[in-house]
Amino acid sequence: MKSKTPIKIFRFLAIFLIITGMTFSNASYYLMSILVNSYISTRGIVDKMWLVQKDDDSEVVDKYTTLRDLPEKLRIHEAQAAVGFVGSTSAAGNNGADATLTLSGLGLQQDDLVIVSYSISDADNVDFNMALVGATGWTESADLFSNDTYDANLGVYYKVMGSSPDSSVIVDGLGGVDTQTVAVAMAFRGVDIATPMDVTPTTVTGLNTMHPNPPSINHNNPSGVWTVIAGSNATKRGIRTFTFPTGYTTNAVQRSASDTSGGIVGLGYRTAPSDPEDPGVMTGSGTNSTSFAWAAVTMALRPA
Repeated sequence: MKSKTPIKIFRFLAIFLIITGMTFSNASYYLMSILVNSYISTRGIVDKMWLVQKDDDSEVVDKYTTLRDLPEKLRIHEAQAAVGFVGSTSAAGNNGADATLTLSGLGLQQDDLVIVSYSISDADNVDFNMALVGATGWTESADLFSNDTYDANLGVYYKVMGSSPDSSVIVDGLGGVDTQTVAVAMAFRGVDIATPMDVTPTTVTGLNTMHPNPPSINHNNPSGVWTVIAGSNATKRGIRTFTFPTGYTTNAVQRSASDTSGGIVGLGYRTAPSDPEDPGVMTGSGTNSTSFAWAAVTMALRPA
């Protein structure tokens, strides 16, 4: 007489695994994979099922062999679904010069997402048409202008890399001997290549302070979503730094330069954002002033 106990046990585990996978994150997939592997190893279930086959029930063996392969398939799913940080870089140019971001050292691969953020600080009340020089395949997320005594211009762009990833990208300094150009870039892997932005990025500008406050974003809350903030300011002459908000400090990148005016641009990401996510303030160093301006963007990355 055949024993039905192993069948019931694995039927229960399979149902529980499916429910858990639909409800929780990739960590649950991984945990259940370990549990299935451990049970099979210690109980020798597959070997026992081959004995059952002698009773002409080969279908049972096929089902258990398939279940035995399930943990590895789940681990593959877990690896493919997770967004990951690849690297970052920065560049600057004074007196209105362009700035070249070198991407070749990041180890980019096909389907990696690169986000570029650059800023021009000025004191001439000019709303620059922010742009990349000679670049193809890039999408503009924002072109912002904040006009105070010192003016902040912020441009944000992204691109999913093809089979031959870009080795560099140039941001347009747009001329002006009293302006400075600063640029940063971040690269990510495991982002949905068809729709890398889960929702439309949110934007905001501000006056009378040098502390950018990236806006809240109401993403769709897909499992594994990451948020990215870009912020810039325009200040008096001098090299300054940002202190990034809680959750955005790991691998945050920034660049500052000084001409007649000064300013900072920065990018940071958060791996477990709230829904909706309100990132918090990017706090600039040095003495604040009501003559300063800022601009900011918040993005949500949809996992593959």
